[in-house]
Amino acid sequence: MKKIILILMVIYSSFGFDIDDFDKGVLYLNNGNFKDAYDIFYEGCELNDEMSCNELGFMYINKQVTKEIDNTVNDKDNIKIGISYIFKSCELGNINACSDIIDLKNRFKIDDEVYNKSNKKYEELEQQYLIQDDLNATNY
Repeated sequence: MKKIILILMVIYSSFGFDIDDFDKGVLYLNNGNFKDAYDIFYEGCELNDEMSCNELGFMYINKQVTKEIDNTVNDKDNIKIGISYIFKSCELGNINACSDIIDLKNRFKIDDEVYNKSNKKYEELEQQYLIQDDLNATNY
């Protein structure tokens, strides 16, 4: 039974999403290949990669996701969809995404619940990082 579980874990990990995939998406994005960047970030976000969700969100906000890429979008929905992906990134533990939501409140209408949850999550993550920094400092 243990061998079967080990084999399944190896197979599963070989199909996972990793930093190389994310980097490839960033490269596509920087080269203006929004379709391939979208595909990579969408897949990563579906697999709960917090950085992919954040990038995907900004692709929507920056209107890099067109109807050819996602036929369900329009200018009004792009912002809402983008914020939802950035919020997902925040909930997954990306402190920068939480900060992005807080900053975007000045530019866009963001639901108060999303804003408040992002702000609270930011504070929680900030405390975790401060505690971890203190622990790391004592190890030297």
